[in-house]
Amino acid sequence: MGNIVSIADQASQNMLTISDVSKMLGVTTQTLRKWDKSGKLTPTRTLGGHRRYLRTDVDRVLTGMTDGNVKVVELLGEALVYARDENIRQRIEKIVETVSAEIESRKRKRS
Repeated sequence: MGNIVSIADQASQNMLTISDVSKMLGVTTQTLRKWDKSGKLTPTRTLGGHRRYLRTDVDRVLTGMTDGNVKVVELLGEALVYARDENIRQRIEKIVETVSAEIESRKRKRS
C-alpha cells in the first residue's frame, strides 16, 4: 500500500481520484486497481483508504500510452508499404486512422 495523505496534502500535491484517472486514461477503475497491485500505477491513500493519484504519475502513464500508439502507427505505415492485397491495405489504413485519432484525443485531454 502507498503512502497515506491528508486532505490538505491532496490539494497541495494535485492529486486525482480513481474516477478522474479512469476518465483521463480511458480505462476502467478495475484496471486501475489491477495496475495498483502490479505496480504499474501506484496511488497513495487517504486516511479513509481511498486511492489518490499524483498528476505527474498519471501524466507519465499517459505519455507512455501515447508513445506506444505512435510506434503502432509507424509500424503500420511500414506494413502498408509492403501490403500488396488491396483489402489488407484498406484495413491497415483504417487502423492507422483510428490510432491516430486516439493519439490526438489523448493529447487534447492532457492539455
